[in-house]
Order: sequence, then structure tokens, then C-alpha cells
Amino acid sequence: MGAQSYGKGTVQNITQYTDNDELKLTIAKWLTPDGTWINKKGLTPDYKADYPEMAYITTFNHHQTYQVGQSGTDIKNLQIALKDLGYYSGKVTKGYTESVAQAVQAYQQANHLTVTGKTDAKTMRSIEQAVINALSKSDPALNKAEQVLAKQK
Repeated sequence: MGAQSYGKGTVQNITQYTDNDELKLTIAKWLTPDGTWINKKGLTPDYKADYPEMAYITTFNHHQTYQVGQSGTDIKNLQIALKDLGYYSGKVTKGYTESVAQAVQAYQQANHLTVTGKTDAKTMRSIEQAVINALSKSDPALNKAEQVLAKQK
């Protein structure tokens, strides 16, 4: 059950020596039960059940306020979160456009935040929590497993 995996085929121990120096030591390979190495191939599930895109975004930088004219990975992740939460319908890019600002304003209004169209720390934390809440209400892999088991009874 689930989604195609990435294909990380090694297990590594990392030892940090200084701020800029580390040693990565490969200690094992990930193999399937028949001995196939999954490196760069991943695993394909028998039953596909992927999570929404917002499940794969990283946490936001709470020390930065984002606004129209800026760009970056956090802004792309913001758009993904707002899209999956139902506030943004535009194309996902790294740019903070007027349509992103409008989506942020709609989110802020719906969640009783100060409506500015800018994404400050309070808005970012609120969106992160909304993503967590939405993801915790539904587990596509678990739902698919329940469906498969119900058919086998």
C-alpha cells in the first residue's frame, strides 16, 4: 500500500567533525526479500494510495515574512499547502504573486488572522497546523488497505 518509493538504496552513518566536515559511511544496502537492490529504482506498491502533495513539503521558515515580488522554495511550499487546503488554484511556482497574496488573504480571513496578504510567522504556523490537521484526518494508505481487506472477506 502506498506510493512509489524514492529508491534510497543505502544505509549510512554520518559523523560530524566540524561545521563543514562530516564522514558518511555506507553500512548496508536496502534489498527486497529476493535480494534485489532498490537503489534508484524504489519500490512499486501493489496498491497505490498516495498522499496529497502537501504531505511532502518541508517546514516553513518562521523568521521570514513573505510578500509579493519574492520567490523561493518556501513560497512554492506555501502554494502547495494553500492549494491542497483549498485556498489557491493557480499554477505552483516559486513566486509570490498577487494571486498567492489573495489566497493568503482568504486563508487569513477564514482563520481569524490579521488580513495582510503577507505571510508572517503567525500565518505560517497556522498554515502548518492546518496541513497537519488535514493530513491527520485521512490516511490514504490505511483507507486503501481497509478497502482491500474488506473485498477479501
